[in-house]
Amino acid sequence: MKNIKTLLIAVSSFLFFQPFTTVAQWSTNAAVNNQICGLSGEQAIPKIATCANGDTYIGYFSNESGNYNVRLQRLDAQGNILWASNGILLSNTTAFNAAPKVVATSSGNIVVAWQADNVIIMQKITPAGSLLWGPAGITLTSANRMTWPQLLPVGTDEVIMKYFDDSGPINAPTRHVFAQRYNASGTAVWSSPAAISLAGGISAWTQIFPFINDGSDGFVRTCKIVYGLK
Repeated sequence: MKNIKTLLIAVSSFLFFQPFTTVAQWSTNAAVNNQICGLSGEQAIPKIATCANGDTYIGYFSNESGNYNVRLQRLDAQGNILWASNGILLSNTTAFNAAPKVVATSSGNIVVAWQADNVIIMQKITPAGSLLWGPAGITLTSANRMTWPQLLPVGTDEVIMKYFDDSGPINAPTRHVFAQRYNASGTAVWSSPAAISLAGGISAWTQIFPFINDGSDGFVRTCKIVYGLK
């Protein structure tokens, strides 16, 4: 993979047609982008979520220490960086961190989830940058490997997480699909995860498939089956 020394956000010039009294931090030159992280090493796989008020959260992996750490930065609608330079550190472990996801809840908080070796870690961050679920977040485990989380904001400050439960060889797993709803405190709402598919037959290379809100805090898959999540 080609090393990326800085993480850049390209912003088209049409964003800047606004009153002259506004002092914007977004670059007005398409050839000069906004730097989100300037640490050494590679910054990779950025994920972006935008709130209703225009604030933007950018999560990414940063390899400044020889390990892919998870970092997060917040910008306002004008492009001003609101948190510390190079963002806040969410994870600094030696685990293999993969598949980061970030969503904004209706309350304006951000929920991040990623795979760390064979478990999934979740964290909630306030607009001020406070970590609501402890310095290490919440670790979710099962008897098998929990992989490829996807998040869906529901209610006012809750999320549904869909994930794979893998057993067997990594390159040819027996892959089942589950979902669980977590309240504002990060506690599981359902007594046990909802089994979406126990049929197996999903390849190791099928990692993401559509997962959208049905308008009633349920969700719909590609096959158009609606799962009630009340």
